[in-house]
This record gives sequence, C-alpha cells and structure tokens, in this order.
Amino acid sequence: MLAYQENYRTSWSSLQEPVCTSRYPSAYLRLLAALENGWFILHTEMIPSWDQNGFVYRIQLQQKEHERTEELILPKNGAVDEILEQYTSLACLR
Repeated sequence: MLAYQENYRTSWSSLQEPVCTSRYPSAYLRLLAALENGWFILHTEMIPSWDQNGFVYRIQLQQKEHERTEELILPKNGAVDEILEQYTSLACLR
C-alpha cells in the first residue's frame, strides 16, 4: 500500500489535481510540484504565443523512475524565468 501511495504522489495525474487559489498560473504551480516530486526539465524552448503578442515557454519534463515525459506551456514572466535560471544553474553542477 505504501508503494502505491508513493507512486501516486509523483505521478503526472496527481499533479493535475486542483491546487489552492494563487496569484500564479496553475501551470506554474504544476511545474513547481513536478520539480519537487522528482521530475526534471528535459528541454525548454521559447516560442511565440498563440496571439503573436509575446512568448511562451514550452517545457518538457521527464520522470526517470517511470520513463514518462510530459509537456507544459507557460507564459514568459519573471517567476518562470527565475525558476528556469535556478534549475539551469543547478543542472550544471550535477
């Protein structure tokens, strides 16, 4: 039973559950939750937004344990930039 609960907490479907109200977009909170639960950023690219008035990040996440890859689309903003900078600097130290 404990093994099942452990897998459930780190599964992608558990990260899709509604989160508490926040000033941050739900996709941003999902990114934070994924990183805290053992997922890592596989690839990041900045692409034009759908309305062509700005840019968004396309972030591919991977969980080695289950060899699963997922994708998040996040608007470009300071909070996302900061997380990606921190993660990139940590990844260089590994």
